[in-house]
Amino acid sequence: MNAKSILLVSSFLLLVWTSLLGCQLLSEKVKKLDDEKEINLNELSYVILPYKPAFQTDFDTEGTYRCTKLNPEELVNAEKILSTAILKYNCEQETRIERLKELIPDYDFKAEDFSINLKDYSRQYIPVINEREEKEIWINFFCDQVKEHPYWEKEVIFVMDGGKCYFSIVVNLSTMNYSKFYVNGGA
Repeated sequence: MNAKSILLVSSFLLLVWTSLLGCQLLSEKVKKLDDEKEINLNELSYVILPYKPAFQTDFDTEGTYRCTKLNPEELVNAEKILSTAILKYNCEQETRIERLKELIPDYDFKAEDFSINLKDYSRQYIPVINEREEKEIWINFFCDQVKEHPYWEKEVIFVMDGGKCYFSIVVNLSTMNYSKFYVNGGA
C-alpha cells in the first residue's frame, strides 16, 4: 500500500470513528432531552385531523385502522418520541455534511441547510387505532408556510419533493416508538 492509499484509508477511518462517536452520544442526548425538555403545546402550530381511508398516509397500505382522538398528554408523548427521531436524523446529517465537505471542499455546507428544527414546522396529527389495538399517529410536517397551504387545518398537505421542508413520521403511543420517518427529497 502506498502513502496516498494509507492516507486515504486513515482519513476515512477517522471520519467514520468521529461520526460514530458523535452518534454514540445520541442516547445520552435523548436521556437529557427526556429529563429537561418541557413541551408546551401552546407554542406548536398543529391540527388534529380525523383519519379517513382516502388520505394517502402511511396507514393506507397496510392493516385496518379506525379513527380515535388524542389528549394533551398523548400529544406531549408524541413530541418526545419525535424529538428522539429528529436528534437521530440531525446526527446523521452532521455525518453527511462532513462527507460532503471532504468531497467538495470549496463549497460552504451549512448545518441549518440539512438539519431539522421542529419549531420551524406546522404539524398535522392523524391518530388511529391499528389492528393490534395500538394507538398510532401519522404526523405530517411542513415549513411554516401557512399562506401557501391555507387549507392545512382541514386537509392533509401532500407535496412532491420540497426537501426537509416536508417530512412525516408514524409514532406508536402504545409502544413509544416511531417508524416510517420520511423526509421529502429535493427536486
